[in-house]
Amino acid sequence: MAKPKRFGKRDRQAIVDDYLNKTGRNTIVPAEFHEWLSTQPDHPMYKVLEWDDEKAAIKYRIQQIRQFFSGCRITIKYKDVTPDTVDVTDSIGISEPKVLKFPTYISPIDGRAQGGGYQKFDLDNPEIVAELCRQACRELRSWTKRYKGICAVKEVDIENLEEVANSLEEHSVESEVI
Repeated sequence: MAKPKRFGKRDRQAIVDDYLNKTGRNTIVPAEFHEWLSTQPDHPMYKVLEWDDEKAAIKYRIQQIRQFFSGCRITIKYKDVTPDTVDVTDSIGISEPKVLKFPTYISPIDGRAQGGGYQKFDLDNPEIVAELCRQACRELRSWTKRYKGICAVKEVDIENLEEVANSLEEHSVESEVI
């Protein structure tokens, strides 16, 4: 079975423009695009979609399961402990615990093309932590790329987000996929 074509930005924009021109619409409604595409077997997007309803239903359910797992979070409470000797004559301040949330399971990027899977997040496992840093970096860069224009128009400074992405990248794993 041939691997489905991956469309770049220009390809996707050309498909959108072509659809809007051919249909006279000025908005893309996914259900309407699907209905229109079902009558266009020579269209490049036609070959990307699964037209066998049984196979499509299975793929959809798998996607629902992925969304279910990706929404799970674990909460960790911890306190910074000062290793210094404490003078009992001084007043002692007790700090509130910090609360951090992490995904319960993560899906490593490199295994996704082969069907992937989910691994339980473990803060003590450097490889799992590095994978989460990698994913955070990737999503942050995607977010800044998508919203850079509107942030500039509204004069919202997002420059330090690139520094955050760079820092996360330093702590992340290298991709096995080239």
